[in-house]
Amino acid sequence: MCSKYNRYWSPAVAHCHARNNQLMDAFSLRLASDRERLKQLPTRSAGRVELLQMPTAGRPRAEIELRYRTADSRSYPSQSRAQTRLVIEFAARYPFVAPVARITTPILHPNVWESGVVCLGSKWIASEGIDLFIQRIARLVSFDALLVNEQSAANRHALVWYQQARRQYPQAFPSDQVNWVDESAQTTIGPNESAKATIGQTQSARETGNRPAGEGPGRHEIRVCPKCEAKLRLPAGRNGVVACPRCSHEFEART
Repeated sequence: MCSKYNRYWSPAVAHCHARNNQLMDAFSLRLASDRERLKQLPTRSAGRVELLQMPTAGRPRAEIELRYRTADSRSYPSQSRAQTRLVIEFAARYPFVAPVARITTPILHPNVWESGVVCLGSKWIASEGIDLFIQRIARLVSFDALLVNEQSAANRHALVWYQQARRQYPQAFPSDQVNWVDESAQTTIGPNESAKATIGQTQSARETGNRPAGEGPGRHEIRVCPKCEAKLRLPAGRNGVVACPRCSHEFEART
């Protein structure tokens, strides 16, 4: 245990201090990398993400405005909210622990606690960039069906409303489209774009299930990887676990 009351410098104390320094270095380096990624978001999102406060080592907190249509009450879709304020706080052990995202504007969503804390429901991966983290939240507040987790709701009242509203107004979900420009390929990525990644030979996808009667072998549907946003061209009428050929992330998909 590290303590300022240790009187003697021992190998154990030296190891403890070295470990703390490594954590501080990882935190500082990652935060610097995230700052560069954050600076690109207004351009990549075509102005639909605004940076209100950049995180620093002294104040590891980012404030962001997402300009995507969402629901702030049961009046949706007749009434909706055009902006969502988001606060992201980075713990001292970041990126080894996930950042905490909290929405400070009114929102009615199954995966947002009444306190505003966002429940993404998936295991945090330390290599995930802050840009992908924010994009996932943008897709979540837009009610992207691949991101909304009905099995693990943070707000049960919002879940009941969501399920009823989606049945009554299916055309109102998702509430918006999140299409960003990929920083490496400089191409638009989003759930409505044409497939640029194809499962093709990736039998490691471990697709299971049978094709229903009447489904032709040539018909395909597009599904988006929830981690890297790649668009996957999958055979229609299947369900099972898909391995993304771009980032190797595995997720459940139904076509």
